[in-house]
Amino acid sequence: MIYDKVIINNIDNSKIYNKLIKLLKEKYIKVITADINDTERSTLHIEIKNENIYVEEKNINIDELFKKYNFVVNLFDRNINFIIDYAKIISKRKKISNKLISKYKYCNNFNKLIGSVYLSDEEYYLLNESKLKKFIFLKNNNSFSYVIPDENGYLLRGANTYYYLLSNKGKFEHVKYDNFKEFYYNYQEYFKGIFDNLSEFDNNVLVLSILDNIRNYMLCITNMYAIMKQSLDETILLEFDDKRLLDIFFKTYNQMVNILENNNYNYKEIREILNSVININFLIDIKSTKKVLYDKMLKSHRECDNFLENYVCIKHFYDKNNKEENYLAALYGAIEFPLIFNYLSNKKSKVLYISLYGIYKDRHKKILNYNDKVFNMKKIVSHKFETCVLCDDNLMTGKTLQYMIDCLALEKIQVDKIFLINYVSLNRIYQIVDNNTLIDLDLIDKYIYGLFYPTKYSKIKQNTNFNDTYLDEFSMFDLSKEYICYYLYKNGIYTANSRINKYKIEGVL
Repeated sequence: MIYDKVIINNIDNSKIYNKLIKLLKEKYIKVITADINDTERSTLHIEIKNENIYVEEKNINIDELFKKYNFVVNLFDRNINFIIDYAKIISKRKKISNKLISKYKYCNNFNKLIGSVYLSDEEYYLLNESKLKKFIFLKNNNSFSYVIPDENGYLLRGANTYYYLLSNKGKFEHVKYDNFKEFYYNYQEYFKGIFDNLSEFDNNVLVLSILDNIRNYMLCITNMYAIMKQSLDETILLEFDDKRLLDIFFKTYNQMVNILENNNYNYKEIREILNSVININFLIDIKSTKKVLYDKMLKSHRECDNFLENYVCIKHFYDKNNKEENYLAALYGAIEFPLIFNYLSNKKSKVLYISLYGIYKDRHKKILNYNDKVFNMKKIVSHKFETCVLCDDNLMTGKTLQYMIDCLALEKIQVDKIFLINYVSLNRIYQIVDNNTLIDLDLIDKYIYGLFYPTKYSKIKQNTNFNDTYLDEFSMFDLSKEYICYYLYKNGIYTANSRINKYKIEGVL
């Protein structure tokens, strides 16, 4: 059993009662006066008599209580003023995050919706001619190979590299071995072209875009190798400790930060990074992996995919919490966060991942049977740990986070803190209200940290839940994906069987 609420009977304001209340509050476990069944966890009834604690009519001391029973943080609250209180928090958050990110010279060269390194049309035409510029803006007929034009400039991510799967696979098709193969060779061609055309004096934004592509490629590979550890569709916990790959991340982040903070890059080191990346061949390992895992191993895009936003938010947290060592992130959305923490800690912190069974929408139906969930976790952890910082991209309904907290509790791993990059924009507030998962706002900056930048979702009206998936009137949810698909379509590089070929412009972004 898992408990997130406690009812204490026969309260006499004794010393043991006060001590127990203090401990429960420190662990963010709700002490309630009535049995409220608005979460899927259970309520533990405790009786206090003559300075003794009784549970299930058995005498137990405080230490035994917390060892015997699985207590988890209760993320949810009943707050009739939730929307107003939440709006106040977000308003303050925006001021802090805007101030922090504006310190960086190239902050305007990151697309706000999808996170891509970006050049405006003005910047493009004023950019000095170079071998690198010519290669990056290479055209295939009248379509760009390695950038995607939008209405006012260029997203420096390619249709067949960064957004390969969107451009080459149907929406309801399964990932095949040929997809991995094409993804590999497309990026090989890109990296070799960059290696041949890069110089010591190239534009910083162009070089930043190269590093952004290396970053994406490495995150995709990391996800592949993490999922390979699974033997079937299961919840798995693992430590990612591939020193070769971690070293590439460290050097890549170092160069990105050098450009963002110091306005320069190390030409020789970037060539070394490129050479290391080119020499990675994951195809043999893919071929020997079960095909049932392919869909989880290669994903179409990440929602939280702005390196500068991720770095600024993580650095703000790390500067105040640099003694933390275990960063556990949810695959695939938060895959990058432990890696940036690892960089900031100079490789001292662990990179840990949890991959949940099934698919998101099936785990997030409005009514869930808690007992039907798959809580048995396959543990592949090199080093035993008892506490961690749990990382995810955002806190929509809170169900994923609560599920992960529960899984870890059963494995005797305590989540000390939660770290998130994105807060849920108020345009999605009615989805939270409808799910009856109002987050306890008192946990922010005490147990839940981050929450600097908004989710990029469509706005929905009150009491609407189109197709039972909270889509808007145009069947849109994730505007970042819609934005990418829209401009992939306009650029013109995609296969006949891809979702882009069947893309229909039904709304206005």
